[in-house]
This record gives sequence, structure tokens and C-alpha cells, in this order.
Amino acid sequence: MFKKRRSLRKNLHEELYAQIPDMICPPGCSDCCCLVRFSRYEVAQISTTRIIRALFKRFRQATTQKCPYLTEDNRCNIYQVRPFVCRLFGTADIERLRCPKGMGPEKKLSAEEAEKLINQFLRIIDL
Repeated sequence: MFKKRRSLRKNLHEELYAQIPDMICPPGCSDCCCLVRFSRYEVAQISTTRIIRALFKRFRQATTQKCPYLTEDNRCNIYQVRPFVCRLFGTADIERLRCPKGMGPEKKLSAEEAEKLINQFLRIIDL
């Protein structure tokens, strides 16, 4: 049962992530890197060491601090397993998701497409 659920979580997240266009941020840019809500699957992907788990627990309630996974030179320490919101930022034509530096993919998601993905994420966040 547990393996089935873990596999379902993984598949749902991979399907969701695949719908987000790729974009490249300038090296060292961390303008959008604040604490965001993680799904259980994302926490499991990130929480591979005690230190990371401790950092996550310490900062998960904060909303205005910089992300605890940023390195000293403002690079993402968990880029390969970054959460949905981090993947979505800068890729959609929605004010709250726009990159302050104007970066983004060649073709951005429409507001409707982004809202659809956000709603999908909210449905699977606690699976």
C-alpha cells in the first residue's frame, strides 16, 4: 500500500512538473526564493538528511524569509528536487508569478493554464 501511494505521488508530481515550461534564471538570482508550501512528496524528496529536515522544520512556518535552501552565493541547493511553486515561478502570465528580472520561457503559460496546474497541485499536495 505504501509503495503504491509513493509511486502515485511520484507519477502525479512528474506529470504536473512536465507541464511547466523550462526557464533559466540568471546565476545567483534569488529574487523569488522564499519559503513556499511543499507537498508531502516534495518534502520526502528534499528531506534526505537530518540537517535538511531540521532546516525545513525550523523555517516551514515563515513566509517572508529567504529560502533556507539557498547557498551563500544565492544558488538553489535543491534545484533538482525543487518544489512545484519554485518550478512555476516566472513561467506564467500571472502577476504574482512574474520574475522581477523579466526572465521566463519563450512561451509562458497563460493565466488559465497556470491556475489549472495550481489547482492540480492543491489536489495532490497531501496525498
